[in-house]
Amino acid sequence: MRKQAWIIIISVVVVSAIIITYLAARSANHKEGQVPLLVNGFCYGFGELFNCKADIVLNKPIILSSIELRLGSQETSITLPVPLMFEKSFSITYTVTPSKATLTIHKTAPPSIITFVVNPLYPSKDMCKLSLMKKQDANLTSGTAFPYEDHLEPGEDYAYIAQVVLAPSHIDSAESLVSIDVKAFLLQDTLAWEFYEALPASLLPRSILIPLGGIPSRGAYYTKLIILYSKIAKDAPSAIPIELRLYRASVVHLVLRLRSGETLDAVLPIYCH
Repeated sequence: MRKQAWIIIISVVVVSAIIITYLAARSANHKEGQVPLLVNGFCYGFGELFNCKADIVLNKPIILSSIELRLGSQETSITLPVPLMFEKSFSITYTVTPSKATLTIHKTAPPSIITFVVNPLYPSKDMCKLSLMKKQDANLTSGTAFPYEDHLEPGEDYAYIAQVVLAPSHIDSAESLVSIDVKAFLLQDTLAWEFYEALPASLLPRSILIPLGGIPSRGAYYTKLIILYSKIAKDAPSAIPIELRLYRASVVHLVLRLRSGETLDAVLPIYCH
């Protein structure tokens, strides 16, 4: 009996050790697989002009070695003369004009701007097409949030753009001042992008574009939108009708290569005027 008891004890210890080792390895792999950034932005084209803007929010420092942009079969890249360390948020802007194309890194801490001359990329007409996926009407009451949830995971060849179309009535002066606040969330709980507009109502845009890109297959994609209408001036309406449109769009790939060897491939939706 004593021998059997020891065998049982040893078996329990071994099994427990295996389970603990598995859980520890799984936790380590989860941490290693975490995306160290959020990428918010989109690309837009107008005639011979093409522009991409990406705001990058870090949750841990990275050391960036090179940047690559891919548009269909076209690509342009820049290897940084010296790897750059980023501890806080930064942004990347790619601008194409008839005379040249530039890629600019805007670093916030410490503040700096670095610009490189690169090859021009242009979207084809097919890439400029938007495909309407869903449309929903809503009547926003002042101070009440309107939530919209969906599985908005982008792929290698597509991302999403949400458009909030305003249909205000009797909003035409500073006495009817209002604000529209749009937030996009990643995985239900992380604020990833925000638009806030509180101009005199006559200057409010009639539509607001919200880019819904992300990093495919890494869990960094948008799952929820929150839209808030606020009445500011006393003569502003207590409610305002809107139409929420969800489009599927072509993408530009923003590829960030880190000194650690990790590659982060984000997609930015394309919108053409």
